[in-house]
Amino acid sequence: MKLWDTATGAELKTLKGHDHFVFGVAITRDGRAVAVKVQYPGIARTIEADLQNVTLLRRIAAVAFPGLDTRSLVDELRDRLREEVDYRLEAESQNVFANYYEAHPVIHVPRVVRELSSARVLTSELVAGARFDELLGWSQRERDLAAETIEHAVGCHREYGPSHHGPKRSRSLNCQLEG
Repeated sequence: MKLWDTATGAELKTLKGHDHFVFGVAITRDGRAVAVKVQYPGIARTIEADLQNVTLLRRIAAVAFPGLDTRSLVDELRDRLREEVDYRLEAESQNVFANYYEAHPVIHVPRVVRELSSARVLTSELVAGARFDELLGWSQRERDLAAETIEHAVGCHREYGPSHHGPKRSRSLNCQLEG
């Protein structure tokens, strides 16, 4: 992953390990490293067009399966897909999650940089983390700590559920091991 100076456009350096998690990394004018997720152009329009096709399929399925509540199924699908392309909603959910874990000694959820985010761009502080395949090389103590951290985060989701954190909350989690 390359770091770019947003003021000059100059390439700064390459970061290893970030290419699977973010679409881009940049340095803001005030010197902060940020992760930038840019929505593919036209994806929202494509999804809306696909949803129109799903509505047609719903009508066909309703005839084929008269007892199936296809309207509710399609409505739920439509709502979830629209949330998927709304980066403002994702930013809000990410910040709720960041607030929830703010004082946690091991879990750090990156904060959204609101002034550099929009409906189609999500900018967050850049944080270091580890991919799951990297855990294989860790000591047993470190793997145990990672497992406890993940269990804590998953347990909180089970306890509070989607209505507490909102959609996409789990994507925002970045666990960092200390020590």
